[in-house]
Amino acid sequence: MSYTETTESSIGFQRYWLILKRHWLPASAVFGSVFALTAISLLFQKPIYEAQGKLLFRKTSPTPSLTGMGKEIGELNTLQDKNSPVDTEAEVIRSVPIIQKTISRLELRDKSGNLIKAKQLVRNLSVNEITKTDILQVSYKDTDPKQAAAIVNTLMAAYLENNLLANRAEAVAAREFLQKQLPQAQAS
Repeated sequence: MSYTETTESSIGFQRYWLILKRHWLPASAVFGSVFALTAISLLFQKPIYEAQGKLLFRKTSPTPSLTGMGKEIGELNTLQDKNSPVDTEAEVIRSVPIIQKTISRLELRDKSGNLIKAKQLVRNLSVNEITKTDILQVSYKDTDPKQAAAIVNTLMAAYLENNLLANRAEAVAAREFLQKQLPQAQAS
């Protein structure tokens, strides 16, 4: 840095200092009002609570079927190699039937007393895959911590019920197929 640059920067600083000394009252008023408004808005802002839950996914069913074909039942698969089956399950959790089931079970109502719409619930809902795991983290933000926890718990329970019903339907279909094939196999 040369002597002229140092002199210019000190002149600039002295100039700003003189301007501030001359206009200290308006500058203080602006600073004080901004500080006061920020403090007031923070004091009256409702706290937002976040409830979280986690779901672990297994690639195969832990219990084999009696038919010996139960290894495929409940297995997480995708049609494309690039997609993660956990991402698919995250979308199932965000699906309208699961969200609607949660809304109706908890009787979540808006200010006019009507059940809230699925879009309103999804706005504060977050379903994310935990990196390099088969775990989904379900989070919900609300000003009421009990309601946030109830929504996460009910949503996960609704998803698990839906998943259980889907797996049972697959098992029943496999059993019925085998029962139809058994007489043909015995006849030949």
